[in-house]
Amino acid sequence: MNSSIWKLASVTLVLAICAFDWNPGLAQEQAFNGTYSMPFKVPRPQITLAPPRVDRDAIRFQIEVLEKPGIVTVEFLSSACMACNPVSKQLDSLTAPYGDTVRIFRIEANENTGLCSEFGVKRVPTVLLFKDGRVVDQFPQFSERQSELLTQAIRHQL
Repeated sequence: MNSSIWKLASVTLVLAICAFDWNPGLAQEQAFNGTYSMPFKVPRPQITLAPPRVDRDAIRFQIEVLEKPGIVTVEFLSSACMACNPVSKQLDSLTAPYGDTVRIFRIEANENTGLCSEFGVKRVPTVLLFKDGRVVDQFPQFSERQSELLTQAIRHQL
């Protein structure tokens, strides 16, 4: 029984070699020389490189925060963050008494990972205080308890 399986396997191998017109000795020599090519065409996958990712708000951030003089509170938030919505409302109320002297800029952290890594934002909500394009104070994981600290930092920068 074993001999019949071997005979069948060897006949199948010979038929396969003949069907592809493949010379094992020549293939071995070509493989050694580095000139071997497959006896049949194998479709090669098309590799396309994605364009470099630009953060959605990076250009707006450059213009509104880094290039304009004045004080800006930058809030890094996420739409999936439960604590971000109350913090946004709290920032609005904290900066309202200052009018146009203190601006608010909000950044969606998930869509602007480059800005997050540039400023060391690891968790949301994070608030950064900028003056004349430079970071002057940071409040990681901003909460209601830090609102007085932010108010003092804003007063100190005025």
